Amino acid sequence: MAGKIFISYRRDDSRYQAAKIYDAFVRGLPRENIFMDVDTIPLGVDFVKVLEGWVEQCEVLLVLMGPNWANSTDPKTRKRRVDNPKDFVRVELRGALTRDIPVVPVLLDGAELPDEADLPDDIKGLLNRNAEFVDFRTFDADVQRLIKKLGVGSSAKQTAAPEIVGGTAREQVAERNARDTTEDTKTQSDLLDKVRETRPFDKEWRKRWLTPVVAATVLLAVGVIGTLVSWSPGLLSGGKVESAREAADTQARDAAFAKVEKDRQAAEAKAADAEKARQAAQAQAADAEKARQATETKLADAVKARQAAEAKADEAQKARQATETLLGDAMMARQAAERKADFAEKLRQAAEAKATQATAAQAAASRQTADANVPVTDASLFTRYPGKAILGPVSFLTISSDSADGCTLSCAKNVSCKAFDWDKTDRQCSMYSSLANYSLMSSLFYESGIRR
Repeated sequence: MAGKIFISYRRDDSRYQAAKIYDAFVRGLPRENIFMDVDTIPLGVDFVKVLEGWVEQCEVLLVLMGPNWANSTDPKTRKRRVDNPKDFVRVELRGALTRDIPVVPVLLDGAELPDEADLPDDIKGLLNRNAEFVDFRTFDADVQRLIKKLGVGSSAKQTAAPEIVGGTAREQVAERNARDTTEDTKTQSDLLDKVRETRPFDKEWRKRWLTPVVAATVLLAVGVIGTLVSWSPGLLSGGKVESAREAADTQARDAAFAKVEKDRQAAEAKAADAEKARQAAQAQAADAEKARQATETKLADAVKARQAAEAKADEAQKARQATETLLGDAMMARQAAERKADFAEKLRQAAEAKATQATAAQAAASRQTADANVPVTDASLFTRYPGKAILGPVSFLTISSDSADGCTLSCAKNVSCKAFDWDKTDRQCSMYSSLANYSLMSSLFYESGIRR
């Protein structure tokens, strides 16, 4: 599949694998036909526009997915990046799926495809695309297989994504394990064949000292055998020389195989340690998340408790104010009742005093009435005071009278009567012979008169 290839990845999940895969692809394609942000985006340009433009131009999108691809979080928001509609990887995937070009999930180091519930709706189509695996143990062989399936460097046009892995994550893992076993066997066979090849010693090869030593031993043995043959043609037969050569080859092959097996076991041990470290880190992250959630729950409970306490305090304040209002009303009612009681007591005392004055003066009035020659009957001799009662002096006579006018005439007939007041309620007329220390008190129940 000759054309442009887009490598999509997350920096915190697979930046090292992305760089190595990029290097492998540029060996078969022009560099300008492979997009990876670090190498391809010029300085100072709009990052998002470059991404959108490349997605529009590319013919294949490789999605490098490590173990943390779906759960990668933004350190600022603490939310998953893939849940953000403006997430760069999500933008790339959405554009490629919309164009319906080949989208290849490349699962790195044992990663699995995420569940459907873990992906937004606009990129769930990724789960329907066939995937490839790239493992650190067989990295070079896996990448070369991926390049071969994509047809990089060939002119044949390929419109389908890699055909090996599809379906559920469990089926993908089972197929991958079977494929890894075959690839490991093939890789070991290739390494055994390379023992016989003549190649320059680079830094990586010089570190593996065992193979050079074995090769040197073989060459030395061949040289010795050749010398012996040339010096003594009859000393060693051709069959013996061939046997010695085969023995040397077998020894070198066995040594190389032992070295490969030892390296494989060491790599597996490192992988196991890395997996344990990853699981421990995930456990710590889970514990930290639980602690954070517990803290947030406690804070929420504390806020609710504070709000409830404030509500109770407000209700108590309202109840106190209502009680104070009731107490104020009760105090005012009590004071009004006390004033009414005081006024009633004064009226009672005045009535008792009038009754005493009337009893004492009744006899004198009777005597004066008998001695009078000509009674005075002119009511005009009095100044009338409606709504007034006389306080102070004691009445000398109290009689029944149906009206104030009748009380006035009765007082006019008695020469000893200087003043009177008439009680409208009891119909009683009280007469006074002296006005010493008197006063007039307002009362709706009385009417009084004073002789002029």
